[in-house]
Amino acid sequence: VNNEMVINLGIGLPQLIPNFISEDSRPLIHSENGILGVGNLLPFDKSNPDCMDAGGGYVGTVPGGSFVDSAESFGFVRRGKIDISFLGAFQVSSTGDLANWHFPGARKPGMGGGLEIASCAKKIIILM
Repeated sequence: VNNEMVINLGIGLPQLIPNFISEDSRPLIHSENGILGVGNLLPFDKSNPDCMDAGGGYVGTVPGGSFVDSAESFGFVRRGKIDISFLGAFQVSSTGDLANWHFPGARKPGMGGGLEIASCAKKIIILM
């Protein structure tokens, strides 16, 4: 990962990635709910409660970061602007089939944007 890339962070373990990227190699980080320029995951007492990533984590933004609506955010994805997407998953088969959405009755959203991001990003890395 380098500062010339655009990466997308899914829900779960991927949300921790910004806290481990050095500032000199930091890529532009995208969250599907419309943040371009995601900063570190923050504890509640040091956060803006209105600034949350797609997984509901409180995040900062980097200088020049922006907020767009969902249509614009997924337009960015559909145009192939994501170099690497880090997605969380429940299961991955030996052939690479991905199960990353919740079962009916769970208190989480459905499939979300994971399927679309997985089909449009240049590279996918699954974290479990």
